[in-house]
Amino acid sequence: MPVEHPHVPVAEGLEPEARERGSRPVLAVHDDRLVERCGQLLATGPGRLEGQVGGAGNRVEAEALRAEIEAGTAPVVLDVRSTREYRDGHVPGAAHLPFQSTWTRREELPASLDEPIVVYCEHGPRAALARFGLESLGYRDVRMLTGHMSRWRADGLPLERP
Repeated sequence: MPVEHPHVPVAEGLEPEARERGSRPVLAVHDDRLVERCGQLLATGPGRLEGQVGGAGNRVEAEALRAEIEAGTAPVVLDVRSTREYRDGHVPGAAHLPFQSTWTRREELPASLDEPIVVYCEHGPRAALARFGLESLGYRDVRMLTGHMSRWRADGLPLERP
């Protein structure tokens, strides 16, 4: 069933039967400018996607984020990977919202529009799309975790499991 949203005119999720078949969620957006921009972003490929969204300047290094987490001063951290990936281990304290849900489940985001949010996925493309979604919703300080979960894990940084 379509969900009305002020920034995304129509968005549709998966029906229960599609989930059972293992289909992936689909975001259907009926806004020509948004559809065109998403298409451009997806066409760039994973190696260049992050730099296309919100600029490349707002990044957070893993060690710096870990230090903020340990000090209790971390910004909101948002894991936009799948539920299975999140359950397999995530950055300690990270909230979970799959990237395709950023437009349709805004009420679940644990931050105000002015609070910084650090977004990550496994390698970068999904986080870049989530960042685009968050910025289109009016979030002003969306940062990317440098290296995402793949680097966090490779560096031996702590993981949390639900």
